[in-house]
Amino acid sequence: MRLTAGARWDTHDLYPSTVVSPSAAVTISAPSGIDVHLGWGHYAQFPDLALLTSPFGGSRLLPERANHVSLAIERRLGNSARLRVEGWNRNDRDLLARPFFDFRIRNGVIQPVSAALFNSARGYSRGIQFVLQTRSANRLSGWTSYTLSYARQRESRLGIAYWADEDQRHLANTYLSYRLRPSLNLSGRWAYGSGEPIPGFLTVRDGLYYLAPQRNQVRLSSYQRLDFRANKSFTYDAWKLTLFGEIINATNRRNLRYLSFDGLNGATQRAFLTVDRVFPIVPVAGVTFEF
Repeated sequence: MRLTAGARWDTHDLYPSTVVSPSAAVTISAPSGIDVHLGWGHYAQFPDLALLTSPFGGSRLLPERANHVSLAIERRLGNSARLRVEGWNRNDRDLLARPFFDFRIRNGVIQPVSAALFNSARGYSRGIQFVLQTRSANRLSGWTSYTLSYARQRESRLGIAYWADEDQRHLANTYLSYRLRPSLNLSGRWAYGSGEPIPGFLTVRDGLYYLAPQRNQVRLSSYQRLDFRANKSFTYDAWKLTLFGEIINATNRRNLRYLSFDGLNGATQRAFLTVDRVFPIVPVAGVTFEF
């Protein structure tokens, strides 16, 4: 058994009080090859300097706080592989929010907007992750993982609950590497993520965006990416040369991201957004010198 514990003390010149952040972790290793990791921590973060000096915020803003608990069980499979299952729960409070910043409708009427900041949001993030990894110096190595997560918040001044801006239900990643020769290595990576919410009070009708009374109802399409890479090394007495080539987004997947809220038609309540493609297929080549 291994136990660690500690505490962090923070102060800020523009903030009247201090915060203490304790944390603790314990690891238990069994002879059967199973390790259990348990961790807990209380964390605090002061507002950015720009917000503490802003007329919309100021020194009345409180530090954001979070309580985080995690539990992981790891099993070694032979000499070169391991399976890890980890779950976590994080409760947040005093989160900074601009509850009246986004256009929204209430009882069919567009509500006035304001950029004022408040510590008016709280929420949680929880989930579970599975990781299978294998290691080999000369043959196939890599890892694959899947994460199921939920992130939800509640805003007290508006009295509404919604999925957080960072809520992403499913994440999957696979990375494989194979050494054909001592100096030649091939690798590939596939990544998938379900769509995140588009921040704001929006709904979609006939492919167009309109204002809505609820927040974060509309999500982007899922993200997928497949990359390939090849490395060729040349080793000399005092230095090493590596040539590499990559193909990023090899399937030319059209992945989208939200950029900005551009305007509003007050008569029809139609909203105008910029949602753009991340990047198309990208070939890359390069050289690395190591001394």
